[in-house]
Amino acid sequence: MIKQEIERRFLVKKINLPLMLSCEDGCKKIQQGYLELPEQTKSFRVRLASEGKSILATATIKTGSGLVREEGQFKIDRLFAEHLLMACHHHLTKTRHKVNGWEVDFYDEPLKGIIIAEKELASADEKVELPPWIMEATEVTDKLSNLHLARLASELRGINGQIALNHTRELQKDICRMAIIGPPCSGKSSILEIFKKKRPEIYFIPETASMVIHQLGIKPSGDRVANRRFQLTVYQTQKNFETLSIQFAKLENKKAIAVDRGTLDNAAYLNGGLKEFLSFFKTSVEQEYARYDAVIYLGPPPKHIFEKDRLKNPARYEKNYEEIAQRHRELFRLWSKHPAFFYIGSKLNWEEKVDEVRSIIKNILSKGGRQ
Repeated sequence: MIKQEIERRFLVKKINLPLMLSCEDGCKKIQQGYLELPEQTKSFRVRLASEGKSILATATIKTGSGLVREEGQFKIDRLFAEHLLMACHHHLTKTRHKVNGWEVDFYDEPLKGIIIAEKELASADEKVELPPWIMEATEVTDKLSNLHLARLASELRGINGQIALNHTRELQKDICRMAIIGPPCSGKSSILEIFKKKRPEIYFIPETASMVIHQLGIKPSGDRVANRRFQLTVYQTQKNFETLSIQFAKLENKKAIAVDRGTLDNAAYLNGGLKEFLSFFKTSVEQEYARYDAVIYLGPPPKHIFEKDRLKNPARYEKNYEEIAQRHRELFRLWSKHPAFFYIGSKLNWEEKVDEVRSIIKNILSKGGRQ
């Protein structure tokens, strides 16, 4: 059964344990695992929950993030659940206490020391007051899910002396994610190189497709199936680069990442365009937009710039300026409805283009990065 889950989560830093236990309604031991899914906003969880002699096996699919999510939970055979758990990529175990409408989770190694208190609500507007036995806590509803913690457990498992609580601070940090978009020869890569030296607080991710072509010698194909494989490789590699960059940006106190081309660009290079992209990659425009807090779009270059640049870049397979103009129309149509879309027109000279990008980045970061 699919239902709406409205829940607020708090990372508990200080707790009056005797007072909490005196109010307890019961507790259970939980073992759960997660399969990695391609959709950012969807998770698949397998759980074994034991309460006394009773053991309940469930599989749960959650969609969305933050306060309100869709949840489908199904009872499954215990033996089947045990096999699914062995197949899961990430695992955690915890003890859950039920206390006056709250669920309080105490995590086992390697997450020992982490306590999460959750409160399920009737509506998103319902106010929440922390109970007296929670002495200090930080709300992590939008930032720290059980999937995040299960991934952290995978990273910490087998490493002695790691304090899990320290790593939750990194997970809670906000990192602004910017995409620099535009047709070939618009200056994306050159602008990223300029700002790589001027903005050390930003991680800059080079164009994945060019890396695949240059370093591996793999090129887009005229064959539709082969081209799908190529674009899928680019898409998955870019997502991995972005995820890794965000993780290290948090570790190294960076403010943002900026990527040369966004993942939705792949739709412009498939025969069936956006429709084929959404169907084959099993995603949505909203999911791809959500990957970036801001999109900076560089308009197409003048024709003489294209002719000069085309000879320098062997990865470029647009043969004439008309193809560049067509690519621009496709990319603009894909990205122009992003909620934080900044367009830099073709009439500006190079210095003006660079200044405009500088101004936009400064403005984005001055507002805290996240749009």
